[in-house]
Amino acid sequence: MIFIVFDIEIIFFYPWAIAHGDLGLFGLGAVLIFSAAVFESLCT
Repeated sequence: MIFIVFDIEIIFFYPWAIAHGDLGLFGLGAVLIFSAAVFESLCT
């Protein structure tokens, strides 16, 4: 189950890593919110 969560996370992070220069703070905020949600769901 954890593998599926990390697989979905990589699908989200890869395009962000390619375009992070163009996204600015909005892209950084989106990734931080997504990461916080993923880590919170894994800790509970």
